[in-house]
Amino acid sequence: MEQRISVAQLDELTDEQKERLQEWWKPEIGHWHIFKANGEWFSQLITNSDNVAIAKEYKHKYIPLLSIGQCLELLADREPHLHCWQEGWEVRFIAAIEGEDDERIALLDSAVGEELITALWQAVKAIL
Repeated sequence: MEQRISVAQLDELTDEQKERLQEWWKPEIGHWHIFKANGEWFSQLITNSDNVAIAKEYKHKYIPLLSIGQCLELLADREPHLHCWQEGWEVRFIAAIEGEDDERIALLDSAVGEELITALWQAVKAIL
């Protein structure tokens, strides 16, 4: 099972979406990010408090390679519902609609993928 998004998936974002992702990200030990140097992308793992301080200082130049947990954190206020079936994953966003006699649930949006991280990434892209 893939644990985090790829550089190719980050390339799907517009510059504005990348900026919003950088603003949201709070670097911590254990986070991966990428940065560009001499025209090439490099990935780096934050392993200690010095790395955290550097990542915070240069946050505008680093783009996080989000993990499953980070995607869930980013989506948390939308209360995602995860569904797994044989072919893959679906992330659903639902809302309760109160009627006169009962309460119903409406599907607001969904994202799918063969891997959990892929479905989560589709949902994250939609809100960035």
